[in-house]
Amino acid sequence: MWEKIKFYATGFLLSALCWGWLFAGSCSAAQLPAMERETVTVSIRQWEELKAIISEQEELLETLETLSTEDDKSLTQLLTDLKAAKQSLRKVESELIAARQSLAIADETLKEQNKSLKILSEQIKRERKIHAQQKGQNTILGVVAGAIIGTLVAH
Repeated sequence: MWEKIKFYATGFLLSALCWGWLFAGSCSAAQLPAMERETVTVSIRQWEELKAIISEQEELLETLETLSTEDDKSLTQLLTDLKAAKQSLRKVESELIAARQSLAIADETLKEQNKSLKILSEQIKRERKIHAQQKGQNTILGVVAGAIIGTLVAH
């Protein structure tokens, strides 16, 4: 893209230089006294070539203006897209922050539930141990009571 602009700008500058040279010559000739003025004669072919060069330079200038306008439109569109992308990024960031907070809360909840499960497991183990002890005591008491009853009945 810049290559085209450089190419057109170079042509435009050369054209402007030619016009400036012609204009400077005509201005200085107008300032000279009538006797010192010179008449420049140009062949029709040269005149037509000069007109063609000027026409080409005008077309190049219009092309540069069009490219500049298209570049402005492209830049405007790119800026609009960039703004939209930034807004989207901000939205995603806020969603990520919310998700991170939710995960932190869920992690805290899991830790609390894990503590509760450990406490319940310990209580269940104690209750089983107590139950096993009571069962053992009941068995011993049953044997002792049966021995006592058996001894009393036998006598």
